[in-house]
Amino acid sequence: MLRAEGAVMKIDNTRDALTVSNADVAGSRFTNANLSGSVFENVNLAQGRMSDVNLAGMVIENANLTDVSISDANLAGMTIDGLLVTELLRVYRAG
Repeated sequence: MLRAEGAVMKIDNTRDALTVSNADVAGSRFTNANLSGSVFENVNLAQGRMSDVNLAGMVIENANLTDVSISDANLAGMTIDGLLVTELLRVYRAG
């Protein structure tokens, strides 16, 4: 169901794909939402927060990761520029 309430748009229990273009939805909240297979192009997620998210198989290209913090994450198979992050961390921690 899609309904607009003043300046607030709520989307509940829909299985339809959405196309959002040229929109300012800063401060939006996605809770218990399935965004698998979604494409984000030229999107500003600065100052956002993600917790309990599944990013398995995610491809991130041409991204500004300045001041990004990742904690309590399963990094198995994660690479940065082709290098396994788990191996980088192992070498770093070995000092």
